[in-house]
Amino acid sequence: MSVQKQLRIGALLRAATLGVASLVTLAAQPAWSQAFPSKPMRMIVPFPPAGITDTVSRVIADKLSKQMGQPMVIDNRAGAGGMIGLEALVKSDPDGYTLGLLASPTMISGMLNGREWNVENDFTPVGLNYRQGILLSLNPAVPVFRGVKTGADLIRAVKANPGKINFATIGVGSTGHLIGEIMKDTAGMNWEHVPYKGTAPLMQELLAGESPLVMLGGASDDPARYPGRVIVVATTGGKRHALVPDAPTLAESGVPGIDATTWGAFVGPAKIPAAVATKLAAEYKVAFDNPDMRDKLNGQVLQEYMNPADLARLIRETTQMWGKVIKDKNIKAQ
Repeated sequence: MSVQKQLRIGALLRAATLGVASLVTLAAQPAWSQAFPSKPMRMIVPFPPAGITDTVSRVIADKLSKQMGQPMVIDNRAGAGGMIGLEALVKSDPDGYTLGLLASPTMISGMLNGREWNVENDFTPVGLNYRQGILLSLNPAVPVFRGVKTGADLIRAVKANPGKINFATIGVGSTGHLIGEIMKDTAGMNWEHVPYKGTAPLMQELLAGESPLVMLGGASDDPARYPGRVIVVATTGGKRHALVPDAPTLAESGVPGIDATTWGAFVGPAKIPAAVATKLAAEYKVAFDNPDMRDKLNGQVLQEYMNPADLARLIRETTQMWGKVIKDKNIKAQ
């Protein structure tokens, strides 16, 4: 046999060997890395249908379903301040087929009951959806608030009437409640917390002047809904609130060091394979940037995107900040 013929045979054998090796490698890869998703997916919403978190989840699920070519079923798991649904998400299979809405108030609810969150052990971050400061709103018809138009005015009014002005929120452990506790220390506010069971009764009392100062998030106390009857004097976020751009932040009002928001994000359980997590994050970004999605949620939440790495950092910061307040102020679940 000639040398050239031997070389050709050797080359053919090497090529065949490489081909077999490639097939073996491909066969050894999990199904998720070859064609994800290949079956219906699930979105756990830890709140009842028809609420804002449910609306946000359904809009995102619809976009992801159309993009990824698989149905995404909404699974409402309400109860225990969102903890029933969130724990179901944490314990689900980390195969990428189950996502859920993680809302900061639910994290707080867990911490009030002794739950310690760890982003690496509990979640695979996908992307932030909304983030907004809490609005400090008051009834300008109440005599003590006459002339109060900004956060600085409010602080002066509270200090001039120690123990006489209280702040109301939707309940013990709400984001507004915790911010009010922080302000006792950072701004010297001598006030007490008045909890209500939900937004509707709280707003009724605000409009009636029975609870003249409230802390709420989102569009619940948008002054445009109550012209002349409710004014927003400050927001607790690091930047001004889009609903009320004329209202200063607390930092602008002379209370530095408070950048407190309520937010909602989409996550999966911990330890989703990297290739699947990367694909989920990329698909989510496409859905978030879709103008139709923005139009559907405009006016309901203040949309803000954050990538998985930054979202992981936000989860850690939220856990540390609110965990400290809960511990220092000895706040218990009710």
